[in-house]
Amino acid sequence: MSTKSKLSRLVGASALAALALGTAFAIGSAPQQGTGSGSTTKSGGTTGQKVDDITKDAQKKLQQGADKVKDALGEGMPPLPPGWTPEDMQACIEAGTPGPMHARLAKNAGNWKGTNKMWMAPGTEPMTTECVCVITSIMDGRYVQSDMSGEMPGMGAFKGLGFSGFDNVSKKFVGSWFDNHSTGIMTGTGELASDGSTINWSFAYNCPVTKKQTVMREVESYPDANTMVLDMFCTDPKSNKEYQCMKLELKRQGGTTTPAIRPTTTRPTTPPSTPPTR
Repeated sequence: MSTKSKLSRLVGASALAALALGTAFAIGSAPQQGTGSGSTTKSGGTTGQKVDDITKDAQKKLQQGADKVKDALGEGMPPLPPGWTPEDMQACIEAGTPGPMHARLAKNAGNWKGTNKMWMAPGTEPMTTECVCVITSIMDGRYVQSDMSGEMPGMGAFKGLGFSGFDNVSKKFVGSWFDNHSTGIMTGTGELASDGSTINWSFAYNCPVTKKQTVMREVESYPDANTMVLDMFCTDPKSNKEYQCMKLELKRQGGTTTPAIRPTTTRPTTPPSTPPTR
């Protein structure tokens, strides 16, 4: 294979991997606006059920679950392990109960389409590609699945799959990603900004150039209920300096959807860059 062909394949793989990443962990959360059972966006659409309402519903179910546990403990259920208390069991229930952050993720359910810009190294011209992303809420609203697809010149079809959620114990967003142009699985955690406008992610992956674990930073924002922007920052393996390696801009197709605390569908996510391993 010629040097030119090899370079073409390398660039293709990087861009595709990048492509997916944005959507994934992100893919997290469009901001809530207004105060009723729904709210109006700048474009005139509604954002659906308010997070506060979903939170109340989740808390109600949480209390119902706690009451059932207490009742069951006195009605023939096996005894608690040595040293355990009903409060310990309650803590386990709370850890597995969907809440407002899960509802925030579920708001992204739907079909998205957009463009991705990918920079191979600092100061280089970006490659621009198109992508499609299907986001679905799964496991009764506890996680979101991201199914990303695209086409890259010289590399063929790209397919990526990601999962993200919110860990009630660590109080952080969590996510993973893998695709058909890599053999590794990228994992990361995210935290909501103090003003609630963005989710700041940090993903770990193995750099194929340095052969060491590397961190990619991602800023996930929502200009409006139907627009998602993912800005990704990688470490250049040659200079060891951080630079913007990707920018993914997606538009929801068909307007907003009503967030659900227990849907049963799927959604996408994405990997790092320079060049990707996953």
